[in-house]
Amino acid sequence: MIKFVPPLVANGKVYMPTHDNAVAVYGLLPPDFSVSATPVKVQIAPGSSSVVSVGVRAQGTFSAPVALSASGAPAGVTVTFSPSSVNGAGVATMTVSLAPTASASTFALTITGTSGALVHAVPLTVNGPPDSAEIVLYGKDAAPSGNWRLAADTTAAFGMKVEEPDAGAAKVGTPQANPLNYFELSFTADARVPYHLWIRAKAQNNSYNNDSVYVQFSGSVTDTGVAVNRIGTPTAATVILEDCTNCGVAGWGWQDNGYGAGVLGPDIYFTGGPQTIRIQQREDGISIDQIVLSPVTYLKTSPGLLKNDTTILVPVVPKPPVDPSPTTIVRHASQIATVHGSRWHFVADDTAADHQRIELPDAGVPKIVTPLANPDDYVELTFTAAANTPYRLWLRGRAQADSYNNDSVYVQFSGSVTATGAPINRIQSTEAVPVVLEDCTGCGVSGWGWQDNGYGAGVLGPVLYFTAGQQTIRIQGREDGMSIDQIVLSPDTYLTTSPGATKHDTTILTATP
Repeated sequence: MIKFVPPLVANGKVYMPTHDNAVAVYGLLPPDFSVSATPVKVQIAPGSSSVVSVGVRAQGTFSAPVALSASGAPAGVTVTFSPSSVNGAGVATMTVSLAPTASASTFALTITGTSGALVHAVPLTVNGPPDSAEIVLYGKDAAPSGNWRLAADTTAAFGMKVEEPDAGAAKVGTPQANPLNYFELSFTADARVPYHLWIRAKAQNNSYNNDSVYVQFSGSVTDTGVAVNRIGTPTAATVILEDCTNCGVAGWGWQDNGYGAGVLGPDIYFTGGPQTIRIQQREDGISIDQIVLSPVTYLKTSPGLLKNDTTILVPVVPKPPVDPSPTTIVRHASQIATVHGSRWHFVADDTAADHQRIELPDAGVPKIVTPLANPDDYVELTFTAAANTPYRLWLRGRAQADSYNNDSVYVQFSGSVTATGAPINRIQSTEAVPVVLEDCTGCGVSGWGWQDNGYGAGVLGPVLYFTAGQQTIRIQGREDGMSIDQIVLSPDTYLTTSPGATKHDTTILTATP
């Protein structure tokens, strides 16, 4: 009988006696920690915030404080942690906030944990492109050819499967370029995205002789973009329901293009856009009701069981297209769609954009103190705006005779709102945004100049917000004698910077669609 001697832990090592009276020495994991973030991607609109769970996991005997920080935040983005440090192991809440004036463009934050000389980091993507959609196909939608057929089955998705009954045909040793027996389905894939293929199948009589197919695609490629396993070629991915030799099959089961217990097959890549999947005979006697191509959810994990599975996946509803980040809107006077009344008119001008300006000539009319809900004379044009997005308004104007008495207009919109969504400065109201070309009292005007809705040297006016979609901008006179050739609404490039000079300007911006 051998007497048990407990191990001794000392100086970061484990000393263990052996059966031959020797001592085995094992090293312990050094004190350390790791940092994780959940989720690793977030979408945050300007004026909003999102929270991320930051976890700190201890290794070995680590128990020291870990200070948390984040780097990479662009202008208008703030990051806070609660708590700001974790002792040994724990979880902190990280809040990422975007100011109303912050850009909605993609950026990356680096979340860092620091404890003395130990430093570990994890990335967080903000406003990155969305993950590719899951692709779920059903046997009921298949277009069968040859011996393949649709068949009712109450255990199948939507009560229907596509099957090739067992006719005693020999196993097909090589995929066929032009097979007689196959079925096809269509789907849309993203380029340069790894997808994992899963098929839910059932072998007739639960026989391993009825459990495999060849799978081809119209636009499959390797991860480097080389065509592979294409329809019309003698190459294909092979899916065998039985997980390994003598593993057996039973009822419905999920399988990928790997072979061996716990072995995942290679991911599949595509050219972007519409694709066709073709499944052709390898062994007859197999039924299929669901096919999955997963870029995220089932990339490393099966949708269900290998045997006696009852998983019916819900159809994937395509996500609506993501609106691109809003960009600067530039309109020229030549794009004005409506000129109402008799006073505003177009004037040929080689110094203006498109050699044309719109002018309200000086007729000695007194300054209009309050914007009119139904003015006799105005001009209108259209643009499309994004909601919850701050825009800066700029006009390039010119005062007749370079007189400050001829240098201002009122601007109204069909869908302008405050930052909280309340209507403001609307067409057919007595509210408007005034734009005064002279930068300040005594500053004077000279030639073309850019101005926003602020007044005072270096003073920016308040930003504008809109309901989403098409908008109409209306410009009515405040003082007559004003000409305009360019109008800008900018959420990015000119949000805090003028497109040009306040006097003697020669800037001509390209009009946007």
